[in-house]
Amino acid sequence: ADELSGLRTGSIYTCHNTGRKGYETMKDILGDRLQYLRAGEELNF
Repeated sequence: ADELSGLRTGSIYTCHNTGRKGYETMKDILGDRLQYLRAGEELNF
């Protein structure tokens, strides 16, 4: 998460593989930039 926070990017998506503790740790560092992608959700670019 520390390395990701230094990237010049918008949202960062994670999913169930990250695990709850990992997600919470990353959320503390990345704040609103971190988004959780659930099964069946779609991203449109």
